[in-house]
Amino acid sequence: MDDPMHFGRLSCLFNSHKPNRRSVKWTGLSYEGNCRSCGRLIARAHAGKWRRIAKSDLETVDSTG
Repeated sequence: MDDPMHFGRLSCLFNSHKPNRRSVKWTGLSYEGNCRSCGRLIARAHAGKWRRIAKSDLETVDSTG
């Protein structure tokens, strides 16, 4: 298991993601982008901590915005 992607995917299971810096955008409310390892949509929780965005969170934003 010397492949660093294995460790990234393992941390994704625990909702600890690393952003693909090129995909990160400011939405007006938060920084959002895609995870380097799993490709899922993530948002910055606070400095250095990124978490997956749940579908329910997206639906709430869409319905109010």
